Amino acid sequence: MPILITVPLLCVAIALLYLAVATPKFTAEALLLVEPKRTDQPTPSGGDAGSQVPILDSQVEILKSEKIALSIIHDLQLTTDPEFVGYGSGVLGRTMELISRIFGSGQDTEFSRTRRALERFDRRLTVKRIGFTYAISIQFESPRPERAAEIANAVARGYTADQMEANYESARIATEWLQGRVDALHDKASSAQKAVTDRKTAQPPTNQAQLELRDLEISAQAYRRLYDTFLQRYLEAAEQQSFPVSQGRLMTIASPPVRPSSPKTFLILAISIAGGIVAGVGLGLLRDVSDQTFRTRDKVLAELQADCIGIIPAAIPEGPVSGPRNPKAIPTRAKSRTIVCSDSLIRNIADAPRSHFSESFRAVKLAVDVMTRGGKRLQVIGVTSALPNEGKSTVAASLAQLMAQGGGRTILLDCDLRNPSLSSTLAPNAAWGILDVTSGRAKLDDATWIDPATHLHFLPAANSSQLAYTSEVLASEEMAALFKTLRETYECVIVDLSPIAPFVDVRTAAHLMDSFVFVIEWGRTSIDVVKKSLDVAGDVYGNLIGVTLNKADMNALKRYGEVFESYPELYSQE
Repeated sequence: MPILITVPLLCVAIALLYLAVATPKFTAEALLLVEPKRTDQPTPSGGDAGSQVPILDSQVEILKSEKIALSIIHDLQLTTDPEFVGYGSGVLGRTMELISRIFGSGQDTEFSRTRRALERFDRRLTVKRIGFTYAISIQFESPRPERAAEIANAVARGYTADQMEANYESARIATEWLQGRVDALHDKASSAQKAVTDRKTAQPPTNQAQLELRDLEISAQAYRRLYDTFLQRYLEAAEQQSFPVSQGRLMTIASPPVRPSSPKTFLILAISIAGGIVAGVGLGLLRDVSDQTFRTRDKVLAELQADCIGIIPAAIPEGPVSGPRNPKAIPTRAKSRTIVCSDSLIRNIADAPRSHFSESFRAVKLAVDVMTRGGKRLQVIGVTSALPNEGKSTVAASLAQLMAQGGGRTILLDCDLRNPSLSSTLAPNAAWGILDVTSGRAKLDDATWIDPATHLHFLPAANSSQLAYTSEVLASEEMAALFKTLRETYECVIVDLSPIAPFVDVRTAAHLMDSFVFVIEWGRTSIDVVKKSLDVAGDVYGNLIGVTLNKADMNALKRYGEVFESYPELYSQE
């Protein structure tokens, strides 16, 4: 859910930031009409539109040609306009200018400015044919609406001037060629006419002479007709050279646009929202697929084939940390071994009995009671986990407090000899402990601490020296004898054990336990690690009461449907 909400909001925020810093661009449009050329050869469809398509495409390319662009750059002096040759005044502009100086030629010449202006001119110019008409759209984009309209009109006029210049040049070349042909034909016609005149005066009118004269007259007339024809074409070409015409005419003059064409606010926001939703859903699905941790009861059952007997929230203390409720009621000999816990989380069972935290342990206790009523004796319960720092010691202490509150004589043992964190929390000044009892240096009563609030007994590890062979201590006969004594003295024994994955202690002490509560940190511990740990510790898995998910996110629990209301609210309604 946070991903589904955060990703679209982030996309919209990025879009709004872009809209806030983006420079508005204005697009002006001029319409040019290209007069179709007449043709006497109809197309198979009955018209001549198809034959004009290559011509129109050619005119589009002419409009986009470098020749016209350079003429406009020169006429409008765009090489001095920062819009076309500058890099801007912002951080990006200064960065681009620095890069250009480092990797460029190092000199800002007229040629380099012209090429830079030409590149930007080409990027902002759009020329396209409108549908199947003879009209061509000329669009130019600029941060200044007046400049956009000016350049769009300049492109259209530049095209017209180029066409007139091209027609003039064609007419000039044709005129020069026709003039040469006319002069040559004039000379030939004159020579032929002179030959006819000379023939008439030089010989008597014989039959042979008459035939030769007629041939000369025919030749003279032919040359005269050719001369007249080329003379007419010459005069037409000379007239076209004097008054050249263009194929295109400006239909619509571009005017400065009122509204910017970019950025398109609605389109950008719509794309950001749609893209954010798609990205959020995709990332959410990817997260769910790649999440190889435990978050729900169904996940525990599906992966481990074990019941999830409790989901314990990451508790927030709901009241002040309290000390002994009635110090006068504590026997004098026990005052020095009274638990005064500074860990408010462990004291939640006593200080906040109506919290979610306390209620989740009632669910764990219920699972123990149900199995006990089913005929299985669960007097000694070991609490362990796959990895360190999953909160197993807190679970063991809280479950023991709840058991003691129920009236049963309960003792809590710190058998995590590798890291006796529970001892440092509940009995930091303990002189004697479980190691001293098993070695015979102290009696059980002398090493036991008492919580006056819940009447829970606690046997710390005590011995501060680091043991190299803790597994041998747990597997010793002295330890077995201690547990036998505990079974005879207490109704319930809760044992805080070391983690399974890094140590073998739990496997060596498994024979001392009746059952186990396995603690998994919610949303953190890998499924593969848990499975491998339980596969190695077969005795733990075979005597498992169930699994508790610890340090769960309450908001996530509500989304998963694991909890619905606040327990304090339910109590207040009652």
